[in-house]
Order: sequence, then structure tokens, then C-alpha cells
Amino acid sequence: MKTGKHRAIALLAALFLSAALQAAWAGPADAAAGPDPVKVFAEVLEPYSVIRDYTVRVEAKVRIPDFRVPDFAATVYFKRPDRFHLETKNFAPLPRGTALFDPFRFRPEKNRLSWLAVEPLEGVPADLFRVEPLDEKGKIRSYQVWIGGNPKRILQVESLSVQGVKARARIRYALVRQGSDGLWLPERVAVKMTFPERGVRPQENLLYGPDSPVSRGMARLEDFPSEGAVEISYSGWAWNLGLDDSLFGKK
Repeated sequence: MKTGKHRAIALLAALFLSAALQAAWAGPADAAAGPDPVKVFAEVLEPYSVIRDYTVRVEAKVRIPDFRVPDFAATVYFKRPDRFHLETKNFAPLPRGTALFDPFRFRPEKNRLSWLAVEPLEGVPADLFRVEPLDEKGKIRSYQVWIGGNPKRILQVESLSVQGVKARARIRYALVRQGSDGLWLPERVAVKMTFPERGVRPQENLLYGPDSPVSRGMARLEDFPSEGAVEISYSGWAWNLGLDDSLFGKK
């Protein structure tokens, strides 16, 4: 006849056995849940490590409901690690991160990386990752990054700024050759932007910032659209030109 002590030991053993079986079955599933984010991003960024600077011609169309923004063209200059200059003869209403091709922002040592799911894009197998910048003073709170293709490339990026603006950029590439070198570089980027909800007033909401038209009494909140789109095409890529620091002015 089993005593209370024996029954307790048997129950405890059963619990341990159940936990062990669950761990054993879950082990392979967890291991196969997704690729190592650090290795994936290192693989994706490695081809671009040869770039010290670049220039590229961009043409953009901005589409915002009830707002007429003329199409424009510009030349983008970039120098590592983060120097940027936009040269145009007319008004260019592009946020820095919209026109700038900067895969280095996703360096593993600068971000917290995690795999989320397998999420194909237009039939192309892709892995979805979450990227959280470690720099708390930055303007981006988090990214979602879709990586796929052969060779692996960043196919789509969705960013959420500290100001509440969400931007989703779908990137299409072309193989660009310079001498004996060849790099897969953006040929066309389609960006959809969603602005902060009206009536919501987070501390960092750009519509309530000290320099915003709303705060300065120059516009009403209801005048602002809730979303917009930008289409950007790239041409004339050239890299490692030895761009002088004076081109970028003061950092």
C-alpha cells in the first residue's frame, strides 16, 4: 500500500517526466523555429562592406491625398558611417531614411535582433525579423525586416519612428556592375507611410512637436492626411569615389 509520501514522489516523478517529454519534443521545434538573426544579417550586409561611399541619382513621386507635391529628381551622396547629402534644384520633401540606402543601420552590434516568422513576399520565401536599435536617442523605435531571395537581400522594411510615423518600403533590386565588381542595389522603392492617428497625442507625436505647423497655429490637425506614398527610382550608381568630407558640411 502506497503511503502519502510515496504518492507525492510518484506525482512529482510524473510531473518531471511530463516536463522532460515536452522539452524533448519542443527542442527540435524551437531549434528549427528560425535562423540565427545575427548570422543572417551578417550574411546580407557582407557584400556591402566594400562600400566606403556612393552617389546615386533618384527620381521620386510623392502621393499624399489632397496635397499636390511635384515630382522631383536629386543626387544622393553617402559616406560611411552615416554622412548624407541630398543635392537638388527643387524642393525635395524626402525624409533622410526614405531615399538613403543604408543597410549598415542593421548591423548586429548596433541592434537587438529577433526572428519572428516565415512570411513570403509576392511568392518569394522570406524570413521576418524584428530589429530594435540599441541607441535610445535614435529617431526609429523599431523595424520589421523581411529578408529573402538568392542571394539573400532585404526585400522590405517597415519602420516605426518615435514620432509615431510608420513607413513600409518594398525594395526591388538590380545587379549593378562597376568594373569587375557587382552589387545588388535598389532600382525601385515603393514606400507607404502612415501618420499618427488624429486625436492621439503621444509625447513624441511629430504633429504636436514644438516646430510643427499644428503647435505653431499654422495648420489644423484635421488638415493632415492619415497616409501617403512615395515611389523612388535609382540610377547611375557609383561607389568608392573618395568623396570629400567638405561635401557633407558639418555633421
